[in-house]
Amino acid sequence: MIMLQNCIALINCYNSEEYLWYVLKSIYDFPRLIVIIDGAYSAKMPSHYSTDNTQKIVKGFPDPEKKIIYERTWSPTQKEQRSKGLPYLEPDDWLLLVDDDEVYKKEDLKRLADFLTSGEAKKDNYKVGSYTFFNSFGWWRYIQDPRLFRYKPGMAFIGSNNITWDNGKQKYGGILSVPGVVRYHYSYVRDNKRIKIREIQ
Repeated sequence: MIMLQNCIALINCYNSEEYLWYVLKSIYDFPRLIVIIDGAYSAKMPSHYSTDNTQKIVKGFPDPEKKIIYERTWSPTQKEQRSKGLPYLEPDDWLLLVDDDEVYKKEDLKRLADFLTSGEAKKDNYKVGSYTFFNSFGWWRYIQDPRLFRYKPGMAFIGSNNITWDNGKQKYGGILSVPGVVRYHYSYVRDNKRIKIREIQ
């Protein structure tokens, strides 16, 4: 099943064994491709590539539609590491940025697919809301980040969530939020016993 044929999900990860399986499970049915770039973007890291079970999790994840692309690669900067997923985009594609520790509900992805196919998406990039959890489920904040970008020739990252196009001559502008769509971000929760991701899938 593919909810949105003209969408690629890009996940940059490094030592992501704690959450990555849940991330893949939550988004698997949504995009045409899931591109996973595994590696550090700083020489300060003890290893250029994940040293935990990240690779094992990706290789062992059920992929009947052969949509998961996994690369182990290293870059000196975050923008270069992010940009390594862009060659998989085709004209008219949407790029969905997905962190290695955030999940979506199926109904949110359905709303996102409906929004992108209904003709409402007039802009070239959109923010997606996030419930970001800290330490426990009793402490969280709601934020919005750029997460969705329409393909344009010469796309490149200039930061973690910021993209240019036309080989750096143009910037994406006029960011709006996708209505009614949120993601659940666990970057500051590190106790598996207190994480109940399955309850929101």
